[in-house]
Amino acid sequence: MKQIIYISFLVAILFSACSKKKNNVDVDPGGPVTINGTSYPTVKIGSQTWTSVNYNGPGGMNYGGGPTNDPVYGKLYSYTEAEAISLPAGWHLPTESDFATLFSALGGPVPTSQNNYLLPSSIGQQLMSTTTWYNPIGNNKTGFNAVAAGYAVFYLSTGQHYIADFLTSSKFPNGFNVSFEINEVTNPEVVDLNVLTPRDGDSGSVRFVKN
Repeated sequence: MKQIIYISFLVAILFSACSKKKNNVDVDPGGPVTINGTSYPTVKIGSQTWTSVNYNGPGGMNYGGGPTNDPVYGKLYSYTEAEAISLPAGWHLPTESDFATLFSALGGPVPTSQNNYLLPSSIGQQLMSTTTWYNPIGNNKTGFNAVAAGYAVFYLSTGQHYIADFLTSSKFPNGFNVSFEINEVTNPEVVDLNVLTPRDGDSGSVRFVKN
């Protein structure tokens, strides 16, 4: 009898391990990383470790362009500001390839060309926070916790509660910077790569990924 129970226990462990590997998402938070004196929580998704809240350090624009800082949303930063942020060893501003790896870990198709990242809505929902959106459809199963902080075009903030836009260090062939966007309004849970015109006042949210 004890042998049967022991075998059943082993089968349960193996099944759990296989299920977790198939899901490829570790929702347990990683250790925090300190950036410019502030501690930021992290999460491991597939083979990557990401900061799981928006950067909220010096510079940047407050949520909605207002005078009051909101740490839930963090700040919006221009590409110049984002690329100048001093990071601890082993961390960097994500590239287009980093986001492609993230999508792949969630079962998304491998894109064939730039800006060809229209992904299943289930991926967007796993990345979206359960609050801050007009239509709270996100389940945040990954722990990435994408909040709808919007973006800014020439210092004019827009898109609050329906767009999350994250900067990358990659560029399109025309020299414009690439950003990763979740847009809930144009087509619910659209996940794609977008372009913010690279002027000093065009800003988005900032996350970091471990090397």
